[in-house]
Amino acid sequence: MRDSKRMLHMFYVKNRKITLIDCNQLYKYIKYFQLCTIVHNEMFVFSVNLTMHESLDKIERYIISKVREIREAKGVTQEQLSLSIGKNITFISQIEAPSKKAKYNVVHLNEIAKVLNCSPKDFWPDQSL
Repeated sequence: MRDSKRMLHMFYVKNRKITLIDCNQLYKYIKYFQLCTIVHNEMFVFSVNLTMHESLDKIERYIISKVREIREAKGVTQEQLSLSIGKNITFISQIEAPSKKAKYNVVHLNEIAKVLNCSPKDFWPDQSL
């Protein structure tokens, strides 16, 4: 999921009222959803899993979530952060994408901390997990 100009949105109708949902923020509230649509009399169903990849360890999932939390609080987009640490434009989005196995290493965390003007230890939990 990317938080750039190309945002993913979903509409739903309830009581004849159309509501817009920013799907880029769904991971905060739900872990799985299905989207159904009809195009030219054919029905399409999309299943989206928003949980982080099972192969990631608990500490890795925690650090990814913490970096995302601090990045969003500082108003920095995934693309801005990727480019600021000298990586390609999709680097951060690949790590934050729930279905991917990508993760940060300590060098990444140090560079990210410089850009976000915080300490690398801000990404780590106070207690072992």
